[in-house]
Amino acid sequence: MAIYGRLNSAGVVVETCATDPTKLFHADIAKNFVSIPDESKAGGTVAGGKFTAFVPPTPPAIQEKVNETILKSKFLAALPSAERIAFYAAKDSDAAVSDFILLLDTNNSVDVKSTDNIAAFDAFVTSKYWSASTATAVKALKEVG
Repeated sequence: MAIYGRLNSAGVVVETCATDPTKLFHADIAKNFVSIPDESKAGGTVAGGKFTAFVPPTPPAIQEKVNETILKSKFLAALPSAERIAFYAAKDSDAAVSDFILLLDTNNSVDVKSTDNIAAFDAFVTSKYWSASTATAVKALKEVG
C-alpha cells in the first residue's frame, strides 16, 4: 500500500493519505504530495527524497519544587536554644533584630535566600546572637512541597 505525504515549503509532512492524491485533490494541492514510506506520519520531513520521522523531544524531568520561604516554626527550630534565647533577648536593644522578628511574626515565615535576610543572618553572627554554623544551617533550609 502506498502512502503519500503533502509537504509544506520546509519539507515537513503536514498530512498523509493512502490514496493517489491526484484522485482526491485539486492538481494545485496534489502536486505537493510525494510518496513516503508506509510507516510515515505527519510531522516528519522529506529532504532529497529521503523521509525522516519526527521524533518528539523528551520532556524535561520534573524537578521537585523547593520553596525558599520557610515556616517560622521550622526557622526557629534550626536555632539552638541558647542562640534563640539570645536572639529574642536582643529584640528590645537591636533595631535589626526587632524588625526581623516583626516580619517573622507578621508573615509566619522567612525567605532564607533573600539578599536582605542573608545580610541579616550574617549580622546576627557578627553581633554574636548566632554562631556561623547556625547561619549556614538557616541559609540551607528548604521547604519541599
